[in-house]
Amino acid sequence: MLPAPIKKKTDASRGLVRLTREIELLTPVFGGGVHIPSHEDLRQKKDHDAITPIRGASIRGQLRFWWRATTGARMGSISAMRAREAALWGAASAPGKVGLKVRAAGLSVGARPVFEMKQSGGGAWNARALQGQGDLAYGAFPLQPRGGQQHKLEPGVLHEIKGKWALDLTAPDADAEEVELALEAWLAFGGLGGRTRRGFGALSGGTWALDRFDLNGVGLPNVPSLAGAVLQRGRQQGDGLAMQKKALAALRGFRQGEDFGRNPRREKDRPGRSRWPEPETIRVLTKQSDNDHAKRFVCVDKFPRAAFGMPIIFHFQSKQDPSDTTLKPVGKERLASPLILRPWTAPKQSRAIPLALVLGDPSRAALPIELKTARHSFSVEARLEPAEVQKIKPLNGQTDPLRAFLNFFQENC
Repeated sequence: MLPAPIKKKTDASRGLVRLTREIELLTPVFGGGVHIPSHEDLRQKKDHDAITPIRGASIRGQLRFWWRATTGARMGSISAMRAREAALWGAASAPGKVGLKVRAAGLSVGARPVFEMKQSGGGAWNARALQGQGDLAYGAFPLQPRGGQQHKLEPGVLHEIKGKWALDLTAPDADAEEVELALEAWLAFGGLGGRTRRGFGALSGGTWALDRFDLNGVGLPNVPSLAGAVLQRGRQQGDGLAMQKKALAALRGFRQGEDFGRNPRREKDRPGRSRWPEPETIRVLTKQSDNDHAKRFVCVDKFPRAAFGMPIIFHFQSKQDPSDTTLKPVGKERLASPLILRPWTAPKQSRAIPLALVLGDPSRAALPIELKTARHSFSVEARLEPAEVQKIKPLNGQTDPLRAFLNFFQENC
């Protein structure tokens, strides 16, 4: 039986419960600052907040999400969830019941570069992953500046925040249980800054084992939650950054890995053909194709990798192939990935393991999607029929790409 979390009650608190956690960051933070550069040449600059690297407002936003994922999505209706969320966490018209305080003196913040700029023979500058950073760069791709420029742009960097800091939450006694549940879920599966679903800003400090989270039931439509979620733990152990890289390497290998996600290369600088159907589907829709790809390799006109989040921008190397196209939800610009990858440390343990969690959302599979070119929009489909699955080698017989990835993750992590 795990020890109870730290709770303090005093007469002066008038029935308030205090939850205190001492926390450390396991992985570098992606951004997290309040300033977002507007100029196109600076879009890759994801700076942290130099004055308050651990921001209370950001934590409150994270806790709101994980409250929805643990409690709100099980409430029966969106209106009931919103009313309860506003009462606990606050709304524009009134503060919430939960108080939050960060104690973070003495932290050190250092930059961690991931990309360097390389100039081609034609004079154009492009970002390349630093040696040994390929897997981390796969998750941190927005740090790359615009490629193909004749002037050199600087890539963005990650930030490593070292040191312990503390979080104090106060809540009415009657509400403390669900506030604590949100806190523990955030510590186990969430993080600080951007791209936390790819393991950046991962946290230690949780007091719950993973089997204390309820992954059963059905949640509300359009609310990602632990209701119906699927969890896969890795076997390997190491420090947080090493395990984040391990998890990202699995995703990279599943989607693009040589001799798995694509054929082995025949030329040094030319990757083999993809074993996924999206590139050939785009060629069919746009009626454009490089001569080397005129003969189809995967005869399925679907976009199964939409399951991993959108938008997805497809870029072809050959000028005979289609120009850049974008896969996105109809009527929306993006849809966050339901897949969370990160390192996790068990209570009172220092070594981490890689973790993969697929959040539940009963409405997600039916969401309409479209492929957009510069001039046209095509209504397309992601869901696969059993006969189609047999033609897509990386899925290994699974109709759900996320389930197929979890199987791959289990074998490789």
